[in-house]
Amino acid sequence: ESTSIRETSAGLLHALVAGGHGKNVMLISRSGGIRPSLELLKDQNPGTREDATGLLSILATNADNRAVIAKMGAIPLLINVVNDTDNVAPAARKHAATALGNLA
Repeated sequence: ESTSIRETSAGLLHALVAGGHGKNVMLISRSGGIRPSLELLKDQNPGTREDATGLLSILATNADNRAVIAKMGAIPLLINVVNDTDNVAPAARKHAATALGNLA
């Protein structure tokens, strides 16, 4: 799987939920989009991680998604993003912190 495909996928999913598109939030989560989003947090491409954290921060605004996201192991991955000041863009760190707040 190429870096550009992962980055494009993360960007498109993030765009689908940005701006409060609640229908898309549910469609992505019901279609199994949470687990791949978590995998994208481990990607070395900064743009991919930025979009993945943005996507997860929005998915975590939904009560049904919060338990699923946490159960799938998102909290340690998000903490890693927040703490990585050397390799992670500030926007990704902000999205990750927002996601953690939404999961709380």
